[in-house]
Amino acid sequence: MTGVQTCALPISVTLDATGLDLGVHTGLVRILSNDLSNPEVQVPLTMNVQDYISGVENQLPTLLALSQNVPNPFNPSTKISFALPTRGLVDLRVFDVRGALVRTLATGELDAGMHDYMWTGMSDEGVQVPSGVYFYRLRTAEGDITRSMTLVK
Repeated sequence: MTGVQTCALPISVTLDATGLDLGVHTGLVRILSNDLSNPEVQVPLTMNVQDYISGVENQLPTLLALSQNVPNPFNPSTKISFALPTRGLVDLRVFDVRGALVRTLATGELDAGMHDYMWTGMSDEGVQVPSGVYFYRLRTAEGDITRSMTLVK
């Protein structure tokens, strides 16, 4: 009998925010294993450090941040999250590897805070795009941030 055997084990991750500034922090959690074909898995992480000691629970982000899409690679949809430190104009778009516009996810003025958008792999014309690498770009008055994502079918 051939095939891939998997074993799902629970993983507990504890994060210590001591010394971190308040606001949104992004990064990757690296999970290493003895699997020769896939020895490392990287999981995107977004952490919002808040000041609960003083009772401020709804702390607004202090920095512009664009998180890695989740899941990545994805099929059929993925979530793109970003943090806005101030109210302002936002432009969130998806591009193909040639730089051609594929989809406009958000454009206009948004309040400060965390924002989530879903992309289902559809173009602005309503056409399902093929598998491949795509880029998503967030433009605001605070700056531009671009990340890549992979659609697999």
